[in-house]
Amino acid sequence: MAPDIDWELQDSGLAVLNAAASSFGEKRFASGQIQQAPRPTIHLYAVDPTQSEVMALDQAAEKAGYGLTVTSVRYSYAELLAFYEQLAGTDLPGNACTSYGLDVGTNALRFTLTRLDMDVVSYVLGHVPADAVRITIEPRAPRAFAMGR
Repeated sequence: MAPDIDWELQDSGLAVLNAAASSFGEKRFASGQIQQAPRPTIHLYAVDPTQSEVMALDQAAEKAGYGLTVTSVRYSYAELLAFYEQLAGTDLPGNACTSYGLDVGTNALRFTLTRLDMDVVSYVLGHVPADAVRITIEPRAPRAFAMGR
């Protein structure tokens, strides 16, 4: 059975996430996650967070009833989205790619392929920096598609 969500705690966590997004700005904010169990924690991902930013956000998180983790990442959400939009709406070569999208946990775009297809890999690396690409091979992956705006 899934744990019950404490909606008041969730709202206070969202306020901290919004403060983080505002503090880091579009050029540096990558993502954030709220975890209520087993220990309430806010996980933030940002480009070059400073110690003073972390301390201020930690005070806000503590006041809201959360612990805090901040992970420094290479790309902001806006940058990852721009990489994604460069490929969105275009057909990748071949038929090995079953899906792709943003993977905020690895700070990259994740491509799921049914087999290693170097035409797909080369095409992707021609449009997206290598350190922003994760390739997963899943031989029996179901086909999926991304919804546009």
